Amino acid sequence: MSLPMSRRLGLAWIGLLALPALPAAAAGFATGADSVFIGFDSSVVANGQLIALPQLDVGFNGSAAKPFVMDTGSTGIVVSPDNYTLQPGAQPIGPGQITYNSSGRTLSGYYYSTTVAITDGTHSASASVPVLLVDTITTCPAGGSCTVNNNPTGVAMFGVGFGQEPAGQPYGTPDKNPFLHITQIDGQNAAASQGYIVTSTGVFLGLTAANTAQFAPANQVSLGWNATYSDWNRTPVTLTAGGATGPGTLLPDTGISYMFVQPALGAVVQTIPTTDATGPCASVACAAPGETFVIAIGSDPNNPAFTYSVTIAPGSTGAPIAQPIAPEYVVPLTPAAPSPAFSTVNTGFHFYNAVNYAYDYQNGVVGFVSNSVPEPMSATLLGAGLLGLFGLGRRRGGR
Repeated sequence: MSLPMSRRLGLAWIGLLALPALPAAAAGFATGADSVFIGFDSSVVANGQLIALPQLDVGFNGSAAKPFVMDTGSTGIVVSPDNYTLQPGAQPIGPGQITYNSSGRTLSGYYYSTTVAITDGTHSASASVPVLLVDTITTCPAGGSCTVNNNPTGVAMFGVGFGQEPAGQPYGTPDKNPFLHITQIDGQNAAASQGYIVTSTGVFLGLTAANTAQFAPANQVSLGWNATYSDWNRTPVTLTAGGATGPGTLLPDTGISYMFVQPALGAVVQTIPTTDATGPCASVACAAPGETFVIAIGSDPNNPAFTYSVTIAPGSTGAPIAQPIAPEYVVPLTPAAPSPAFSTVNTGFHFYNAVNYAYDYQNGVVGFVSNSVPEPMSATLLGAGLLGLFGLGRRRGGR
C-alpha cells in the first residue's frame, strides 16, 4: 500500500543500469559456467534450518563486512549511514525510496554507485550496483499517526527479490539486485548467470546445469513480463482459505517470520478474539485454530509446481501445527480481488526450511522443490560440472 512520506521524491529516475528487455519467459533455466555457495550467518541457522531471518555478511567499497538481512521480499540494498561510509567525493546518482508494507515504513534517500562484497568467511562474491543510503524513515502504522526519523540508524537490508515495484517499491528494479550482477567469485572474474538458488543454509549465486538439475520441468513456473519496470511479475499462485479459492501471486519472503494472506472474495477466515489472544496475536489479528491455508504454486492449480498447506493449531498463540514450512503465525487480510499492491500469499522465511527456490532473471523462470536431502559439502564452482554433490537439501531485525 502507498504510505505518506515526509517528502515526495520524483519517480522519473528508476534505474541507471537497466538490464535488457526480456519480452517473454523461456522454457528452462539460463545457466552459466560459474557459481558459488555463500552460507548464511551461523547465528540464524541451527541443525540445517533457519531459525531467524537469513543474514549475509556484506561490505561496501572495500569496507569490513557487516551482517545484512537477505530479503527476497524487496529489491536493492538499503542502508543507513552507520552501516555505509561514503567515499571521498562520492556523488549521488539519483533519489530513491522503498516502502515495506509489513511494517508501514517508507525509507527515503539517495543512490550511490557501489562495489558490494558478499562473504561467509570462506567464499565471496562481488557485484556493482546502486545502493540506497537512507536519510529519512517515515513510519505509518495501521490505524496510527505517522512519525518521521531524520537520523536513521540500524538499517541493513539486502533485497534480492523481484516484481515488487507495484507494491511500494518503484525503484526496486533489476539493476539494483546484487545477485543479478555478480562479477567476481573468490577474487576471480566470473561468468555467473543472472540467477540464484535459496536454501535453508545459504544461497547459490549463479545458476549452472548441475545446480538446477534438481528442478524438474514440472517444478518450474514461467513468469509474466512487466514492460513498465523491465522486470518479471510475481509468481502466480492459487490460495484456498476460508471456504474460497482464488488466483493471486506468491511472495516467498525471507524478510518476515510470519505469513500473511489475502484470500479470495467470499472467504471467511476466523481470527482469534483479542480477549483470548496471546503473544504477537494480542496486537494483530491472527488466524484462529483450525483454519487451513492451501497454497498451489503455478499458473495451473490442477498441475501446480509445488503445493503445501498450513493449519493453525489449537490454542491462543496462533501458531500453526508444527512443520518446517510453517510460519510463526498467519495474518489474514481483508478478502479482495487480487491486487498489484499485495501478495496473495507472503510465505515468511520458514518456507525455505522445506523448499529450495530458484530464480532466473534471464529466462523468467522460478523453481520450487522439496529439500529433503542435506546441503552439499562443496561450495565454489568456477567452471562447470562440480556441483554433482548438490542435492535437494533440506530473526534478527525485520522490516
